[in-house]
Amino acid sequence: MKRAIYTITLLLAAASAQAQTPIKQAREEIADVTLLGEHLLIYTKKEDQGQYLYREEKGSGHAEKDPQLNAGTVNTAVGTNAAGNELYVYQQSGRRSGRIAVYRLENGAFTKTEERKAPRFLNHSPNLGMHLSEDRKRLLITAELAKSEGYDDLYLSEWQNGRWSKPKNLGKEVNSRAAEFAPYVSGDSLFFSRKQGEAAYVYTVPLREGGTPAGEPVKLKGQVNREGAFNAYYKKAGEQELWVSAAADSYVAYLTEKEAPKAEPSEEPAAETVAAAGPAVASGTATAAGPVSEDAVLQLTYGFNQVYMNEESEKQLRSFLEALPNGAAIFVEGFSDAQGPEAGKVSVSRQRAAFVKWYILNKFNHKSFKTKTGSEVLQQVGEQARRVELKVQ
Repeated sequence: MKRAIYTITLLLAAASAQAQTPIKQAREEIADVTLLGEHLLIYTKKEDQGQYLYREEKGSGHAEKDPQLNAGTVNTAVGTNAAGNELYVYQQSGRRSGRIAVYRLENGAFTKTEERKAPRFLNHSPNLGMHLSEDRKRLLITAELAKSEGYDDLYLSEWQNGRWSKPKNLGKEVNSRAAEFAPYVSGDSLFFSRKQGEAAYVYTVPLREGGTPAGEPVKLKGQVNREGAFNAYYKKAGEQELWVSAAADSYVAYLTEKEAPKAEPSEEPAAETVAAAGPAVASGTATAAGPVSEDAVLQLTYGFNQVYMNEESEKQLRSFLEALPNGAAIFVEGFSDAQGPEAGKVSVSRQRAAFVKWYILNKFNHKSFKTKTGSEVLQQVGEQARRVELKVQ
């Protein structure tokens, strides 16, 4: 196969935009994803023995079950304080042993500073979702109690005189015959998800001063609600948004935040031309920092410590794979630059290649590609050294 090598002219975009970045990818179900500070990702995973909280540094791909947070057999994050250095955790070991613990994060470790019993109620739903307000005075609950509107509904309980009030249904303004779940409050707005068949979509509604809905819920527009997917666990802080979209047994946590102006590529083909595979195969992304390897057919670049593709890279990879013949042999090589500790650089380079291979095998299984991976830590520093190269062999 002939290949084309592309040169890239960098053009500075005039305006800034919202960057949507996948920060966690999993085959198993993840829920209640929370970002503490700028880097610490906390999320829930369901396992055979229970439901547990995991932590990982954003972009590292290295997850660990936190021993401090998992004091029950059912554990999930239900909120944070305004400063972002406290995590509220629901824990349950038996049917009537539900409690909410407050953990302070200091020097990378969690210390429990307070514990309250959770409200007592008989829940007919297998799902349990909660959100505790930053001031710890209002608790939103996902449950199926008496006089529910349908399946899961949203209820409000308030901290009064040292105890939680009886959960009160938020009413028909929010609850419908469908399941409502994953409540979250930011400012004077309530966000939640509503099931539609196998899919789910995020809605929002303004709140009165007492925490009750003040109007009809509106489905969020834009990139949060991926059509036909399970979209849930929405969080918002300023311009930063966090949520999970799941489809075809793939769970992806996305983060959006205002990004700096970025370069836009303008492609000029070199003298060599593309053969039968077509131009989509030869979509390398060399920049001023250095050229694509001579035998690379596609190159994907990454931010520092980022191991998952962004939306644009995913589009490039998808077009590249769609153009290849069935059964093609692909060598996927991940690279890390010279910045950071040695173990971290080695891990990041391997994870970049491993995730691209996982994407190929799961999203294009019908094309029977033969895929191998490799990895290397480079001596250069910068985006061009943080990359994955794909080579057709």
